[in-house]
Amino acid sequence: MAPARKARLFLFFPTALGAMLIGNPAEPSLDKVGLFTPPDSWVSLRVAFLEDYVYRQRFRDEFKLDDAEPTKTFAKLSTNAGVATVNFEDRLDLYGILGASRLQINQEIFSTMQFSWGFGGKIMIFEAKNFSCGLDIKYFAAHQKPRFFLSEGLPFNVIDNFQFKYDETQFSLGMCYRYTFIAPYMYATYLISKIEPDPTVALVQWPLDTTILVDAVCKSVVAQRRWGMAVGATLLSASKATLSVESRMFNQNAIDVNLDVRF
Repeated sequence: MAPARKARLFLFFPTALGAMLIGNPAEPSLDKVGLFTPPDSWVSLRVAFLEDYVYRQRFRDEFKLDDAEPTKTFAKLSTNAGVATVNFEDRLDLYGILGASRLQINQEIFSTMQFSWGFGGKIMIFEAKNFSCGLDIKYFAAHQKPRFFLSEGLPFNVIDNFQFKYDETQFSLGMCYRYTFIAPYMYATYLISKIEPDPTVALVQWPLDTTILVDAVCKSVVAQRRWGMAVGATLLSASKATLSVESRMFNQNAIDVNLDVRF
């Protein structure tokens, strides 16, 4: 067998992910009674399943390099996850997120469904009759190991432990007006996100000759826009469950559907 040869390929592939569902700012007080929780209980548990799809998000290079042009990056991210929430006094939610995410970048980087997680809290800061205001703060992370890179139509298989490390912190301030069985809402959002390759060089195989190993140099990126907004609506039912649909825009373009059951 011929010895492997090394080459260097300056792909400078950045990557991007999207923020997670925000949810209704009035969620802590939307349902007073659960399947097993009496109305006067000071603590309750909710479990939700969500499907989140970021269909477009723009990122920019974190650092400018003298020998490289700025990279235009557009990302798609789909996430399936479960959310467990502990509610206190119908005023405060503390929650954890466990799921899997799949990433696609510029028709060049592809991953399979891989583990993602997060945690956060939501607090009611004002409530008067049917009108509510709330603050949501969350952290979300996902490590994505790509299966291959595409360059000039050729697939370069990743053969080492290269991965992208992503984390984000999102702050959201929103308001909600409840009308009978529907509760529409709106948020202003601020997103801090960063993703960096680990390590900065991926070892890939030249597709036309597997004896040739190629160093693919990557660089970290950050969100192009930090400020954004979200709009959504929650449908309430007497069966202690809610169904919400949410759309996010400006700092990312995404849509989310989630079903929440209160115990």
